[in-house]
Amino acid sequence: RDLRMSRGLGDVYKRQVTSTSSSFRVSCGELVVDDLWSVHHEVEMGVVRSGSITIETAIGVEQLNKGDIFFIAPNQKHRFDNNNNVYIEIMLLNLNDGANLTQQYIPNVIIKSIVGGNCTKFFSFKPGEDYYNNVSECFESAFSAEVDKPRGFYLLATGKFYELYYYLFESGKLEIYDIETQGKKDRALRRVTEYINENFCNLLTLDIIACLLYTSPSPRDMRRS
Repeated sequence: RDLRMSRGLGDVYKRQVTSTSSSFRVSCGELVVDDLWSVHHEVEMGVVRSGSITIETAIGVEQLNKGDIFFIAPNQKHRFDNNNNVYIEIMLLNLNDGANLTQQYIPNVIIKSIVGGNCTKFFSFKPGEDYYNNVSECFESAFSAEVDKPRGFYLLATGKFYELYYYLFESGKLEIYDIETQGKKDRALRRVTEYINENFCNLLTLDIIACLLYTSPSPRDMRRS
């Protein structure tokens, strides 16, 4: 995806995101919106400055309006559509770089969970929601520090990123899944799906499904409709 660097850098389009000296390896700028599907390895956070747009992810479609802040986990397929004169500023956070300073404040297991997709895939904050003002202030301060590079910007940006992640977790919007438990659920679901695909012409009962899931069935049969 194109990222147009803003605030004094002119209309320079970047095909490849360039990193800063921040421990988070951050890039900030204006999102050049198209309707193509996109996948990238960074955490993407953005704020809609004007206009509106829809975003489609694996969990559905959501309308984003002026003031909305959104979060997209790494390696999540998504695309924007129905662009209504939208202007979006985003921050891309590359957590693949295991910087020592980062790991002092954000445990490595959390970084691995976010990078590995064992977390909430997408969410947004709407103006007026709990923690919106906190998240917005952190975003604004970190964005300005990374783009304008004032004196001491490194400390300011780093502090605001840590604070930002605190509010994302505290709000309940961002959750880390138990990797082992999630893996077991995924494997069980895969067993059931494969069985149904292979036996969809036969009678399917809850006893059969329960055996695949290693659980107790309820009395009713589940039949193919």
